[in-house]
Amino acid sequence: MLMEQLTPPGNAVPQSVLLPKPLEESEGTSGLGDFDLERDFEGFPQRSIDFAKVFIAEAYRVEPGIKVRKYMRSTIDIRPNFVRIEAVLSRKQGIRVSLYGTPDKFKDRPEILVPGMGSYSRAVIESDSQLAEMLPMIKQAHQLKLGR
Repeated sequence: MLMEQLTPPGNAVPQSVLLPKPLEESEGTSGLGDFDLERDFEGFPQRSIDFAKVFIAEAYRVEPGIKVRKYMRSTIDIRPNFVRIEAVLSRKQGIRVSLYGTPDKFKDRPEILVPGMGSYSRAVIESDSQLAEMLPMIKQAHQLKLGR
């Protein structure tokens, strides 16, 4: 699996957390269409964009046929809808995500995963370590929603 380390901005101390690299055009990302995080979220904190790239890359790894589009001002819609980026945060770094399944359905769930709307859970991801904790939940949400 392709990996990279995200480095916090400013004087923050880098954490030793390896994360999937964002997808490149050459990796068969046809479901992403003309979606471009850098362009579509211009002016948002770079770390928010970076977190979104890694989250989408993991969703794509789990379900290579996903369709991704910007919805409203800061939402990223992912189909099939086993996960969603509810908001790329604009006032601080991070993303707010929802995943199919109530928190009690997730094995080794992180503390940041809380009840969301209906049959979904929600988390606000503001650090590399939180992102790393949430990535395995994407596969679990996929299994819960689509049974594969």
